[in-house]
Amino acid sequence: MGNPFEEESQDLLILDSKGIAGPAAVETVMNAKKIGQEQFEAFTRECLVDTTKAVDDPIPRNKLKVFSTSTPRSKSKGQQQLISVKNYHDFFAGMYIGCQTRDGNLEEFFVMRTRHGTLRWGKPIHWYQE
Repeated sequence: MGNPFEEESQDLLILDSKGIAGPAAVETVMNAKKIGQEQFEAFTRECLVDTTKAVDDPIPRNKLKVFSTSTPRSKSKGQQQLISVKNYHDFFAGMYIGCQTRDGNLEEFFVMRTRHGTLRWGKPIHWYQE
């Protein structure tokens, strides 16, 4: 593909990836002017003609999904590790406080380990008795 502005096609091109946008994105872009015009007419009618709203009232935002995907992105390994560390932190903090308030044996608490002796990223906590 050459210059996207010299194309004679009616397709909506994504400039950074040079792909063709889906039908939902095309419909959103084609209707954006109409949506804005309707919002402008409602604002002038309510604020200037009928004076039912103040001029400085906020205008609702149009959250048009143009090029966003509906599928959630997978989290990177670093993000998964951070979430796992936070979960372990919360778990151990709760266990530590529970041992203190219930007269638990803290030495026995710190002897407990995960199955492999280390934190396993992205895996649930499995305990065993020594």
